[in-house]
Amino acid sequence: KPMEAAELLVAYLEQIGVEYVFGVPGGAIEPLYNALARSARHGGLRPIVARHESGAAFMADGYARETGKVGVVCATSGPGSTNLITGVACAYENEIPMLVITGQPSLILMGKGALQESSGAGIDTVAMFRTCTRYSALISHPDQLERQLTNALLSTYQPTPGPVHLSIPVDVQRTGCGRARAAGGEPRVRRPQDDRPVRRGQAQHRPEHRCRQRRRTVRCRRKQHRKRLPLEAHHVRGPR
Repeated sequence: KPMEAAELLVAYLEQIGVEYVFGVPGGAIEPLYNALARSARHGGLRPIVARHESGAAFMADGYARETGKVGVVCATSGPGSTNLITGVACAYENEIPMLVITGQPSLILMGKGALQESSGAGIDTVAMFRTCTRYSALISHPDQLERQLTNALLSTYQPTPGPVHLSIPVDVQRTGCGRARAAGGEPRVRRPQDDRPVRRGQAQHRPEHRCRQRRRTVRCRRKQHRKRLPLEAHHVRGPR
């Protein structure tokens, strides 16, 4: 039986070591949550349901900061997608790797005024996320999922870390993508850092190292600011 596009997406996330997926369920993202539930039964990805999409985005942001892995957040179409923008913009400003997955109505309903339509004919969420992400694309065919997902995951770490966005219609999530469910057909994604040569005596720069180094820099700046003397202490008295 061919693997659904949602199942292929979950398999990719398992390959790169993602443990949790944060978000709020919805009709346009239901196939993805069904695939996450099947993965959780076998000890795979665990979905974390938040009370608001903005909170889910900040949860994924904190997960990426602490672990160095890609923070994954998903939401439904329409208002679910627009509620993510504040948290995604925060990750974009702080260069935090994050994968944002949003749903869309079926392709045959695009441009016809469907409920919570967020395509180019209505509220274009792909264009909205393009201003606060490193990569934003709409997947209009199941065969595009593997290539678009690989490009998005690579863009989270190079040339500058940051969030990426993929918008997947609900019918595309349910469609088979041509891969079998056997173990031999499991996808594999390598991080761009794995292919970089490491010189002798030089540590390989990983995303988790970048996050730790960024936190150390902030702490050092705070300590230096506390040690500064007030302006009155630097005043030089002249001759009496």
